[in-house]
Amino acid sequence: MWKHGAVSALLAWVLMSQVTVEQCTTQGCHHTALGTQRVQVLPTRAACTDLKAQMEQGTAASQTQPAVAVSAGGSSVRQYLTWQCREE
Repeated sequence: MWKHGAVSALLAWVLMSQVTVEQCTTQGCHHTALGTQRVQVLPTRAACTDLKAQMEQGTAASQTQPAVAVSAGGSSVRQYLTWQCREE
């Protein structure tokens, strides 16, 4: 991004998705980010925010819980999908 006085040029906004795994045992929980992925490049922050809201709504509609849990011997694994708009 370049600035000239009070004017700045924004290149783009990028919608990012991130998958995080939460592993819990009787000893506590540990979170691991598996990766971040560029989903779509958008021209404005408003466009990115609108698409982020749509994606969050779609994720919530497809999962009754924010995670998939598997229990075995007092432990569980959950996977979360989150969305974020970033300026580039």
